[in-house]
Amino acid sequence: MTLLWHVSAGLLSGVALGALHFGGLWHTLQRLPAARNPAMLALASLALRLALAGLGFYLVLRLANESGLAAALAGFVAVRAALTRTLGPRAPGQETRS
Repeated sequence: MTLLWHVSAGLLSGVALGALHFGGLWHTLQRLPAARNPAMLALASLALRLALAGLGFYLVLRLANESGLAAALAGFVAVRAALTRTLGPRAPGQETRS
């Protein structure tokens, strides 16, 4: 039962971390063209997203052990794949999604 809890909690945490990380990236990319200092915005966004993801994975490792961490990484990558498929490259001339 404990292993099931660790894997479930890790997977859910990974999905949440992935949504936060890649959602923040999408939000940053949408704001980049209008930013007064695009380089600073990109660097600040990167630092914040990496710090939050790193802290989240560290907490998962401490609370749910290695099996939870593996599930969290799988959830993180699954969110990336889902968002890439949903918001990814489009054919030339196709309307962009926001």
